[in-house]
Amino acid sequence: MFLNRYYPNHPRKEKCEKIWAKTVGIEEHSYYVGCARSIMDDTMEFDKIIIYPKGSHKAWVRDIWLTQSEWAPRDFMLHDLEEYKITNDPIQLNVSPYNYSNPFLSDAVFHSAFCTFPDGLNCWKYNTTFIKSDKIVDEKIKRKTKELRLRYLKYIDTL
Repeated sequence: MFLNRYYPNHPRKEKCEKIWAKTVGIEEHSYYVGCARSIMDDTMEFDKIIIYPKGSHKAWVRDIWLTQSEWAPRDFMLHDLEEYKITNDPIQLNVSPYNYSNPFLSDAVFHSAFCTFPDGLNCWKYNTTFIKSDKIVDEKIKRKTKELRLRYLKYIDTL
């Protein structure tokens, strides 16, 4: 959407569209996002929309798999908490970087009816071993972002 609206004639747009056409999973989707971001470069403000870079302290939401379920008190919201990706099996954790350990206590049962003010946080039973300092989480995000960037550049060479 952003490429079509703000960069319809960019020379790399066609390459991004090739990536999108081949997308069958999250890995290829992340390559498309990387390609689109490379076109947008440092321009991340569009009309009333602001896109923050990965690891930005201003972002409200980030993917939980970036830090293997670890999070910091500064994190406002974690994204991609899909049940089929949650596992405590070490083999499954090595199969895909998008699988992650359960950030909640295994015996916790979620009750959406309890998620109301003023006790909304009481319905989440966190596994406290995953709570880390901002510095540790920032370093993990920085490493993962670098790793994903290298994979993206390698993939781009195959097109």
